[in-house]
Amino acid sequence: MKARLALLLCIIFVVCLLFVVFALAQSADEKRNYHPYTIAQVVAENPLNWKHPLTHLSVDGWVTYKVHEADGDWHIRICESLAITTMDPKHCMVAEIIPTLPRGPVPKIGDHINVQGIYRWDGENPGHHWAEIHPVEQIGPVK
Repeated sequence: MKARLALLLCIIFVVCLLFVVFALAQSADEKRNYHPYTIAQVVAENPLNWKHPLTHLSVDGWVTYKVHEADGDWHIRICESLAITTMDPKHCMVAEIIPTLPRGPVPKIGDHINVQGIYRWDGENPGHHWAEIHPVEQIGPVK
């Protein structure tokens, strides 16, 4: 009886292991889908009641500010217009490039860029309260 139970447990373990290996191999080959949103669409939502099941966003905007933080992150403010010179959470959001996911050259102020990554609401106190793409998974010029 103990031998049969041990054999059954081994078979279950091997099947589970094969399932995990297959799932990892399959996900490595799949391309992530980023859902296009405008900055206006993202910031119009109530961050505490995000109605969309989509968290992987693609957003275009103009770089109006950037800073290299002490933790190694690049904070890049992207806005609907170059004319916006301060953080306006109704017309801007922040894209954070983290050191563990470097994405090539950091864009310059004035660049029109596309940012792809994970949507979050930064409600850090004091002073934040804005939409973010954090971490940035892809970044480049608008085509």
